[in-house]
Amino acid sequence: MTSKLVVPDDIRPHCWLGVTPETAERFFREELKLFCSPTKGGFSSFISSCSFFHKTPRLQWKETHQIRNQLGKCWEEWIDEKYGNELTCYDVICAVKNWLQKHDAQGSSVCEVLQTKFPWAEVGKADVFMSHVQSEHPKLTLKMMHNIGQVHYKDLAYVWVDIFSLRHWCSDFNPGEIHELIHGIGCTVSVVDREWTYLEKLFCIFEAYSAVDKQGTKFQVLFNYLDNGDQEIRTEVECDNVDPCTQEICTQEICTEAKSDNFSLVWQKNRKCKDQLFEVNSAEATTRNKKQEEKIKQFIVENAGFSVVDEALESQLRRASERQSRRASESQIRKLVSVCRKNPWMKPWRGGWCTGAPRGSA
Repeated sequence: MTSKLVVPDDIRPHCWLGVTPETAERFFREELKLFCSPTKGGFSSFISSCSFFHKTPRLQWKETHQIRNQLGKCWEEWIDEKYGNELTCYDVICAVKNWLQKHDAQGSSVCEVLQTKFPWAEVGKADVFMSHVQSEHPKLTLKMMHNIGQVHYKDLAYVWVDIFSLRHWCSDFNPGEIHELIHGIGCTVSVVDREWTYLEKLFCIFEAYSAVDKQGTKFQVLFNYLDNGDQEIRTEVECDNVDPCTQEICTQEICTEAKSDNFSLVWQKNRKCKDQLFEVNSAEATTRNKKQEEKIKQFIVENAGFSVVDEALESQLRRASERQSRRASESQIRKLVSVCRKNPWMKPWRGGWCTGAPRGSA
């Protein structure tokens, strides 16, 4: 361990910057060129579940190898070795570093460059801090930015996202500064991925703990894994982000529920399952950058301790999930049951829904 880490008195101005979902999508399209050019035949519906794009032509992502081939020296081979053909936010960050280099802005974040050189960009002081795993597909990142910015906030909202807000060419990470920044922004949304690797990532644990460590900071958990659901069902559901237990009842008990008026809340039935899902072990969590991992763990040891972090975060994750379940479960189940009654051939499949009518039906 090095000497005691110092929390800065003032958070650097660029750290506060966030972008709107619309700016993020336009940056991906026009600056990073992650999407294919539109063809006469129309656009792919790869993001048909993302209502943010419904008012604009739907875009098609380039093939992963096409994106990686345009990154030059900024490409990192370990991404291909670990994720193969799967496009991730790690690829996007490589593209961002390449873009910053072309603009001679290695000492800046994307937000800073957009704010000074691109009049169309909506950049401002972040209203909400989005904590997510970089292994997710960037289309999911955009979808969650939209959910945060347009559903949970009625007016224009600036979202802090690592892709846009960090200086990726600089090695100036200070956990004390990020800890105070998260409290200063005042609202954090943790986006848990479908594989639940969120609670294995030290950065994610640190960000979530920073949000629950002090009174006055809003904290919410969203679950980003209903992407394989059938579109017809998804359009009937108010919220795409239900917790694992709600997903369980939707896929396993919907036929039983459809025959009765018993719409019991799932979180009451599956508390043991939730306890296992929300186990946190910050001492064993890791990052790719070992120096940053050491800094974070040093900060945790000096300010709280691993056990305190684990207990506090587990408690808050459960509370956040239960609040979300209470709000969403009954309305979602009723909507799903309604659709199920109208379409008796519908059946659960792989955590989503299969709507193919049986053979011989009209």
